[in-house]
Amino acid sequence: MKGDKFSGIVLYDKNGAAVSSNEAQLIAENIKRILTTRKGERVGEPDFGSNVMSYLFMPQMYCSDLIAEIISSINSQEPRVTVNSCTLISANQNDEINIKLDVTLNTETEENLTIGVTL
Repeated sequence: MKGDKFSGIVLYDKNGAAVSSNEAQLIAENIKRILTTRKGERVGEPDFGSNVMSYLFMPQMYCSDLIAEIISSINSQEPRVTVNSCTLISANQNDEINIKLDVTLNTETEENLTIGVTL
């Protein structure tokens, strides 16, 4: 699989859907999909996604539990990365949580990538 050229749709582009052949960008988009999709939401793929959204509405949410869920979901569903760190950056008045992920790509280049996800 190494050395193969990939292309795919980037759904999180600010200008709408776009096509990308940049593997790092496709991996980042897949991580965003994992974290913003509830488990059981995808037809035919009941294990895809995470329980991150459930944590946001818990009466007593512990940041350490949320971070553990994020890392566990990525590790189990995205084998092309190794999560180095996960940080909850801020929660603002719009009820958004910003997540900063530092990952190493398990590809030919083994480059580091910082991914921002807003929930």
